[in-house]
This record gives sequence, C-alpha cells and structure tokens, in this order.
Amino acid sequence: GVDVRSVACGAYQTAAVTRAGELFCWGWQFEDGPSGSIQEGYTCVPRRMEGLGALAVRHVSCGSYAAVALTTDGAAFTWGKGARGVLGHGHTRDVASPTRVGALSDTFVWDARLGKAFLLCLSAAGELFSNGAADGGVLGHGARADEAAPVRVAALEGTRVVALDCGDSHAAALTAS
Repeated sequence: GVDVRSVACGAYQTAAVTRAGELFCWGWQFEDGPSGSIQEGYTCVPRRMEGLGALAVRHVSCGSYAAVALTTDGAAFTWGKGARGVLGHGHTRDVASPTRVGALSDTFVWDARLGKAFLLCLSAAGELFSNGAADGGVLGHGARADEAAPVRVAALEGTRVVALDCGDSHAAALTAS
C-alpha cells in the first residue's frame, strides 16, 4: 500500500522514497545504543527513517556504509560510517541518523551521489561539490588530501554541471556544453 517513487541500492543497504516524501531503509544500518553509543545492525524489513521529522525527501543515494537524502527544500542529510569525511560533516565520526550537511546549508542541493568513501553534491546552480576519500583524485581537487566537508570543484568553476554519477572509486560530471 506504499507508493514508491524511487529506490537506491548501496553495497549493504537499500533505501526507498515514497511519493509522500517518506524515506524507508533496510539492510545494514546504525542505531543509537545505550549511553549515546552507536551500534551496527541489519534489518530485513523496510523501516521508516524518523530523523527527518516532517521534511519531505525527494532523492536518496546509498554508498557502501553511508547514505544521503535530499529534501524538497534543497537540504542534504547524511548518515552512516564517517571514515575519511564521507558524510561531509567536517569530521570522521559515525552518525546514526540523518544529519544535515551544514557546509551546504546555503546551497540548494539538486542531486547527490555516494561512492565507496566519497560524496558528490550538485547544486541547482550547476556547481559541483565533493568530500571524503581523495584516492586517485576522485574528488576532482587535484593531489589533495581527504576532505571532511564539501568543497567546490574548482576545475569546473564557470561550467554548469547538469548531471553526475559515480562508482566505488570514480566520478563523472556532465556539463551543459
């Protein structure tokens, strides 16, 4: 009886967005444990993600151990394993429930994709941001180190990006031209 609009699959988890903007996840997950701890677990049945409150989700992407959800107001929320800065929160800690990416709070995030250990975000204005593991230059920032918060891809400044995608360890951006 649930009208599903889109589904995303990661290496270890699956997520679905309903036409009403609800987000359901199953497979690998983190849960809040006793005394503020975080515990790993699995669920075989889709479970509604409560951390977004009344916000309506319009897009979700899953990586290996992380997920990103975009709301109708353009906010990006991430959760999962924070190693190497993949979640974009400015640190490498794990996050159990969807948490807004503060560095993009003034940006309408149109699309977002997760690789194995990195995140790509596309703004409605066509700007590309990336963070996480910098292995092989996948972030597009040259020979820089890992980024714990989203950084605009300088090589694409002045170029409107209209689509993006990624695999475990590679990224691609399609420009308007």
